[in-house]
Amino acid sequence: MNEDLKCAIKETQAVLEPLFNKPKLTTKLLGKPPFRFIHDIITATLRETGFPAGYFSDSELDSTKLRENRQLKTSFLERLIKLVEAASGEEQRASSSEIVAGLGALHTNTLLVTFGRLATDVALDRDALVVRCLSRLPVEDFAKNSSKKEEKTASEVDDGEN
Repeated sequence: MNEDLKCAIKETQAVLEPLFNKPKLTTKLLGKPPFRFIHDIITATLRETGFPAGYFSDSELDSTKLRENRQLKTSFLERLIKLVEAASGEEQRASSSEIVAGLGALHTNTLLVTFGRLATDVALDRDALVVRCLSRLPVEDFAKNSSKKEEKTASEVDDGEN
């Protein structure tokens, strides 16, 4: 295991471990994360933080329905990546097909860290994010528009104090 991956795993553990007790975020599993493990992380985060409520369907959240279907696994991961990219404004290098194949552990850990940070971001408009991602509208500008909204709100507060 290279140093970059070791650092990414430590960061993943630091960000996600405070959010839930299970699944255990072991170095071995994060070093080559299987789909079921990633799915368990997402569902545990949803259960504990409420993020991203309403985004995944009940069948997507049911691991037994995804167990043997590579296409459903890939679809779930593509939706996760789209959500993370929209909220963070950062392109994720993780690939759904690589993740399902058990490859790209470094990028997968980066995706999980970003997801974990978003789950605890109190400034994130979760409802608007989910609506935007579920619609057919482009999501690329969501993070930029959210930042402008926060800046406008902050400037309005400053103007009110003067």
